[in-house]
Amino acid sequence: MEKDLFFYYKYIVRFFFYNKSSYLSNLNCFLIPKFWKVHLFFEILDLIDLDDPKIFNYFYLFRFFFGKKAFYSRYSTRFSLNVLYHNFLVNLVFTKKEIYFCINFFVNEIFPYLNKKNLNINFSSNEVVIYDMAIFLEKKTNIGLFSLRDSLNVTFFF
Repeated sequence: MEKDLFFYYKYIVRFFFYNKSSYLSNLNCFLIPKFWKVHLFFEILDLIDLDDPKIFNYFYLFRFFFGKKAFYSRYSTRFSLNVLYHNFLVNLVFTKKEIYFCINFFVNEIFPYLNKKNLNINFSSNEVVIYDMAIFLEKKTNIGLFSLRDSLNVTFFF
């Protein structure tokens, strides 16, 4: 038996997203737009050592919780005071039918456990920033998830 993911997304997940988010209280639940792409990324700034385990933990988090391999982009270096600093993004993009799992994970597993100081929703840029990375430790206690320091940025494209 095959699940109809589009029906589940269109009528159930979007309604839960509306009800669980107090930020959307001014909208009508029938006016919520359809998502066509979700972009998750960590912005790594001023990293000195490229062998830092923190980098691999971000890739591991994406692979473990979302089941896809992440990639990096916008790599740049800066040399200052005899130290080489590295800046880049660790990215993960969901499109088409992959969006259903990602949105369902955030609505049911992440948003209910975060308070307003650990979550920032910006409607002008359609971006959600999650500051508390301990939420992933509560889901699965794993040694690879202990050194997550940067915030997770999630951008929704409608």
